[in-house]
Amino acid sequence: MSNSFLKNEMIDWCGRFPLSIRADLTMKKARWEKNKDGNIVRWINIDDNKAKKNTSIWLDYLNKRVYGNAYKRFNRKLNILVVTERNKDNKRLHIHALIECPKWMSKEEMIRAVDMSWDRSPWSYNEREIKVVNTLRGSLFYNLKTGLDSIDLENTKLARAD
Repeated sequence: MSNSFLKNEMIDWCGRFPLSIRADLTMKKARWEKNKDGNIVRWINIDDNKAKKNTSIWLDYLNKRVYGNAYKRFNRKLNILVVTERNKDNKRLHIHALIECPKWMSKEEMIRAVDMSWDRSPWSYNEREIKVVNTLRGSLFYNLKTGLDSIDLENTKLARAD
């Protein structure tokens, strides 16, 4: 099977989920690390593992903001497809996320929740674009432009509601 066939199959499969918010979120290249007392300890650079952990922290904040206590008590989570990329020119890591907007929230409320949650993550950078998806298929093609290997499987959650 060719890579383009697998990519098209993945796009077709992901198209079945209610992903209606698109978030392109950039991460800092480096930051100061502080100890428990709040004193600066050292300067650290981001790597792929720190980026995945940062995405996980962001999703914790977002799911808690959307679902409240049901996030932890009943494991309620948003459907999300996360792709991690690195800019070629300045090596800055960023994610492309397609996120479900729950039926009880307006798209504007969800965009605010994504933005506010991203601000709380330790590696968040001010370059970001969060908007309503125009066409899901087009957004999926864009997010997967570097291939299926760029999907962050640890932070992606796609499950049908029963």
